Amino acid sequence: MWVTQKRQNGFSLLEVMVSAVIAVIALLGLAAAQLKALQFATSSFQYTVATIQANNAGEILWPDLCDAIDEDKYDDVLTKLKNSSVQGYTLTALDEFDTDFEITVEWVDERLDSSIAPSVSIYPQYPTLVAGDC
Repeated sequence: MWVTQKRQNGFSLLEVMVSAVIAVIALLGLAAAQLKALQFATSSFQYTVATIQANNAGEILWPDLCDAIDEDKYDDVLTKLKNSSVQGYTLTALDEFDTDFEITVEWVDERLDSSIAPSVSIYPQYPTLVAGDC
């Protein structure tokens, strides 16, 4: 007597479970990649804002260049620069004016190690002026 086997139509439960596990692993990988992309986009945005702020501070200093040279008025110029700071960003400039000026903007990023403060520094160069030129 010949026994004929039935042909299976469709998938077994085991095949469905294996494909579901593979799909879940793939989707978790895509979610992790999306999260990293968002983190890098946020970092890039913060870096761009800090760069614009540092350049803005350099431009704010330009019309007050004669006041910056005068030691008595330099504190007022520094106050003006620091008041132009965007919330969440800290602007730092030299304590006394020099033609090779440094402007640094720092911000807080909790995702980074606390010993490393993300920052942008620019070094605008201004013409050499003496107090009598102004």
